[in-house]
Amino acid sequence: MNKQYLPAYSALRKRRLSRRSLLRGTALGGAGLAAAAFVGCGDDDDDDDDDDDAPGDGDGGASTPAAGGDDSTPAAGAETEEEGEDDGGGSGEVENVSFAYGFPAPHAGILFTHYAAAHGGFWEEEGLEIEFLLQTAGVPLLAGGTVEYAEVSCDELLNAIAAGQELLAVYQPTYGQQFAMRVPVDSEITEWTAEQLEGTAIGITELAGGEVPILRAALSLIDLEEGLDVEFYPTSGASQAITVDAFNTDRIQVFCGSILDQAAIEVAGLELRDITPQAVLDASGDNAIGVRTDYLAENREQVVRFCRGLAKAKVWAFANVDAAIELALSIAPETGSVEEVSSFVDLLHINRALPPESAGIEEGEIWVDGWNEFQQLLIAGGTGSPDDPLTFTEPLDISLIVDNSLLAEIWDFDRAEVEARTITV
Repeated sequence: MNKQYLPAYSALRKRRLSRRSLLRGTALGGAGLAAAAFVGCGDDDDDDDDDDDAPGDGDGGASTPAAGGDDSTPAAGAETEEEGEDDGGGSGEVENVSFAYGFPAPHAGILFTHYAAAHGGFWEEEGLEIEFLLQTAGVPLLAGGTVEYAEVSCDELLNAIAAGQELLAVYQPTYGQQFAMRVPVDSEITEWTAEQLEGTAIGITELAGGEVPILRAALSLIDLEEGLDVEFYPTSGASQAITVDAFNTDRIQVFCGSILDQAAIEVAGLELRDITPQAVLDASGDNAIGVRTDYLAENREQVVRFCRGLAKAKVWAFANVDAAIELALSIAPETGSVEEVSSFVDLLHINRALPPESAGIEEGEIWVDGWNEFQQLLIAGGTGSPDDPLTFTEPLDISLIVDNSLLAEIWDFDRAEVEARTITV
């Protein structure tokens, strides 16, 4: 049984998280806060508060360790225990390793494929038992040796490398720019040009939102500047109905936010049209599985099996979406309805499953060019303030933080057989 550990406080115990709240402190929004792996809309304090409930007590997904265990995080380095023959590439022993994901609470939509890997038997058949830590500070845990694996964002990894840490990205599960610039479908604005945007007010979630550096960089492409040529107007709120109202009252003419924010606006009743410039779309700094360089050198075969378990889970979940959602909701039932989770799954996973054809890369491969464009975009949108997503101002060599050599082994399984499996809750 794979184990899941949470911060002392989980926001899902108290309330159902909105799309807006879910983006805070998480990896999906990509750029913005170095402490968050999935950010889109600013800081998150959910895992800093105290709560008397123990993890696993009504938290919507945490499980208690097996008898004789405790809730502490294991020391770095995989431990093994005898457990007969396994179906993966292991030696018949089950290896205990830990994995950090940059989100502070269980969520059936965001962790759709991860729950399939952990609770659908895919990591188990690769001879692995996973301690699953939901923590926003995944990179420090990885670099410090507290966990063996973490799902990390491009900007987090770059900052760690700039600080002298030796980390590598080895497998990329999803692709695509996480932010977009959109207008109402009947807007007179049709493209991202200086002529059409000068003098406009552009809605953002908040001034510290992860979309802001991307927006500044996009404006620099057309020689416009915040405060001089355009105005940034924060529309943060409990729902994107506030953004809809800002559009309807002509307080804003454009909105820049994450793909989840954009979806929430449409749910609130306003159809949008995309005007995101191609240079932004091509800058894809999506999440990847990260490991320490020394750990990969010493445990390469295990790293392959870890990523293969995730790849199998992705293949199965995409071929059996309804069953995979049912499985995920059995782990995190407080996420919401099946329809709400389906929306997350479409936005975050299915629509972003494959690299664009123009990338010329294989599924699972780190998109080096996309990461480099993302880095350049963040540098261009930087202001030199502590809020900038990158801690450096000169681009790093992306090839030095990527190892794409594991792909053939990761995908060394029968996809049709995995797709045909029946997994019940």
